[in-house]
Amino acid sequence: MPIIDNELIGEGSSGEFEIPNVPLGIFMETLIQKNADAHGSSKWLTDISTGKSMNYRQLFQNIRSVASGLRKRGFKTGDKLIVIGFNFIEIPLMSLAVWRAGGSQACLNVNLPHDAIDIRMREIGNKFVLTDYTRAERIVGVVKGLDFVREVFVIGDKPVAGCTQFDELLQDSGDECLENLDDVDMSSMAWLAYTSGTTGLPKCIVMPHRSVVGSLSRFKPSDNKNGTKFLLVNPMNNTYGLSLLLGVTLACYDIYCMSDFSEENLLFAIEQVKPETVSLFPAHVAWLCKYPDLNKYDLTSVKTVSVVGSTVNPLYERQIFDKLPNMLFFNNAYGMTEVGLTCQHPSPDCATLDKSSAIAGRVFRSVGLVGPYCKLKVIDSDTGEKLGANQVGEICIQSPFMLKEYLNKPKETADFIRGGWAHTGDKGYYDKKEHVFVLGRYKELIKYRNAHVVPTNVEKYLMTHPAVVDAAVVGLPHEVDGERPMAFVVLSPDLHATVDELIAYTSEKVMDEEQLRGGVRFIDKIPRNDLGKIMRPELIKLL
Repeated sequence: MPIIDNELIGEGSSGEFEIPNVPLGIFMETLIQKNADAHGSSKWLTDISTGKSMNYRQLFQNIRSVASGLRKRGFKTGDKLIVIGFNFIEIPLMSLAVWRAGGSQACLNVNLPHDAIDIRMREIGNKFVLTDYTRAERIVGVVKGLDFVREVFVIGDKPVAGCTQFDELLQDSGDECLENLDDVDMSSMAWLAYTSGTTGLPKCIVMPHRSVVGSLSRFKPSDNKNGTKFLLVNPMNNTYGLSLLLGVTLACYDIYCMSDFSEENLLFAIEQVKPETVSLFPAHVAWLCKYPDLNKYDLTSVKTVSVVGSTVNPLYERQIFDKLPNMLFFNNAYGMTEVGLTCQHPSPDCATLDKSSAIAGRVFRSVGLVGPYCKLKVIDSDTGEKLGANQVGEICIQSPFMLKEYLNKPKETADFIRGGWAHTGDKGYYDKKEHVFVLGRYKELIKYRNAHVVPTNVEKYLMTHPAVVDAAVVGLPHEVDGERPMAFVVLSPDLHATVDELIAYTSEKVMDEEQLRGGVRFIDKIPRNDLGKIMRPELIKLL
């Protein structure tokens, strides 16, 4: 992967990437059918919480049944369905069926309040909704005022007034599942997702069929992992969680999820399932590293941990190798919903690698190398000039997997994509060996006098204090200094620390401008979105 004219060029980027010219629903069905033909009785997805399971042959058949059932209820090409639920098997099944029926789907955060759900549904104009029984009554209350929503499907055995049980769709014969989707334009919307809203109001991202098919087509037949166990912790109602599930589905993994998740359940799940790979959020990695008696659990099966959402504290990035006795690969990947997965660490051959070699060969703090068919550059945020190795600036990305637009927001779309490059708003750099490093978000920087303070840099030191369970740093407005770094801290129920103690503790580790001159405030919980990212605007409201 060369550096050409201060641009990192991923493998294959110099030539044109040929994306299969088939809609997402047909693309996925074709590859799932191959898995079903070769490994039909192999498990596809198992919900550890309920014991419910589905194999690849059943998956293929059920996609066609649900797609047919939707068509019989008036679902047409271009129609939309919204999913609001956690990690139930029916979530990805419904998404695959919607695409097979020629429509598009959007996943919403399960914690959204009534008004926020109402706003998003009015913006999207969805015909149907899928939710689970714990949220069904709330969703029914929202859609009562929305005449464009025809039906709410509910997951579970319990009848809910105003809802149709999802299992009714599974009973369909599949006779109205269209043989082709010739009327689906590859540039039309397939997947709608919302930005995290960590730095402003969430925007609706429109991903076209071409981009999603292109991203998933990077999985080669040689990637087949039939029988290899994969534990998916990331929420399927999140773009990364569902994308990851689709990818490992194409690779024919034996996938496990938990519809009733807790950190303690995670440890029991690893013991029970014995997965080789586990996908986590950075907060889960921190929790594992701080867990007081981890060795009472059998975690020896885990060889690979995959993390996305935000950067991982370097302390935990190193410690996790010690906490998981047989872990050999930690993949802290980087990307955005708008551009797809952009950077990751090259996968090693775990069969020939030992622990010491794995640690010695790792570039800590890096999010890896630029992936196939992608390009990356770093620019001066003021002048737009391209910067060279080890120069900090704004990360910009070019890939064939980019969004089509922000829905109904042409100005924001034009501001994000300029000259064919996506301007991420992330601050970072790359070194002479092409490793990429992400430092934080420009909009989250604290402007103390003439200095820019990266909140995550202060947070990583705060998190090393034994009494600190979680922490978030924001800028406290000040009439002279502009902003002063201030920390919100969650303390362990078993340990104690004072404000002065924590200020003194960090002052020994950080630069002068990073000192907690704004103080420390104790809080019960740091607000995070479903990606595990800190919702700093919510904390700023508390100032």
